[in-house]
Amino acid sequence: MKNISSIVSEMIELLETYGYFDWAKALKSNVSYMSDSPTEAKSRIVSMYGGMGSLNDIVLHQNGVPNLKDNLRFSELRSELYNICIK
Repeated sequence: MKNISSIVSEMIELLETYGYFDWAKALKSNVSYMSDSPTEAKSRIVSMYGGMGSLNDIVLHQNGVPNLKDNLRFSELRSELYNICIK
């Protein structure tokens, strides 16, 4: 199993590739708490998953055309991150 930092790094790379800079920044910010307070960081990350307009709603696309491969990878990473953070 990967660690949180490596998962988030890959997620950030995908988000920035598709112009989701605010989401990338939010992930960076929440992960920055890992060294001082891992529990706080995990809680902040999990809170990004709930409700409308959440991390779960992101579809990676260019010019309105979704990239299936990148969306599948992002979904895998998103699930893996969530599962690590709720433990």
